[in-house]
Amino acid sequence: MSEISKNFSYPGDPGEEASSVAPPHPSCRPTPPVIPRLVRGIQKKHRLREILKQEFDPALVCKAMNEFTSIQLAFADQVDVFIDLGMPDWRLDKLPDLYQKLISQKDILIGDGLSEIEISELETLLPKVFHLSEELSQYSIKSTMVQPDFNENNILIGGKSKALTFIDLGEISISHPFFSLLNGLQQIRKHHALTEDDERYLRIQEACFKNYMNFESKKR
Repeated sequence: MSEISKNFSYPGDPGEEASSVAPPHPSCRPTPPVIPRLVRGIQKKHRLREILKQEFDPALVCKAMNEFTSIQLAFADQVDVFIDLGMPDWRLDKLPDLYQKLISQKDILIGDGLSEIEISELETLLPKVFHLSEELSQYSIKSTMVQPDFNENNILIGGKSKALTFIDLGEISISHPFFSLLNGLQQIRKHHALTEDDERYLRIQEACFKNYMNFESKKR
């Protein structure tokens, strides 16, 4: 049995409460299950950002990155199951058209607080979105679960168990996994005063992409 399967149970199934995970839809019981440690049983937990503010521990952040990317990789093999259940499909072949459709809805963007100048800037980026989507698609990295707001403030850590729980998953979609990771790295730099050449940040960055090195080399 894989480590993922051992740490997953459905509501009502035998197993430890702390490792139970609710599937995204009551009719969905994919085999093998792929979402361990996204939602756990109730116990005393703290946000990882709070813990890091008291004492910044790169090893703890690396652990979180490793667990999250492991979930992404497991999820990638069952993408079609979740798309059929209605999870938003923002894969690279669809992303440019979705972007173009979004920026054409000016009334919605203005209502959301954007200015005419900002919308114009978004329009000028359309060719770049097409180019980068095409470039990213050349790599052997599968689309998977993307949490748009992945960051250390949306990770809980248990008291005694030190188990990690990933929260705020209401807007997850299917797209390129690095979109989550890059946001997580940016938030780490912002909230913990790290620079891009800080040894601690470089260690965390390496942990983010370590599990994907099986698909692409660092050189490429």
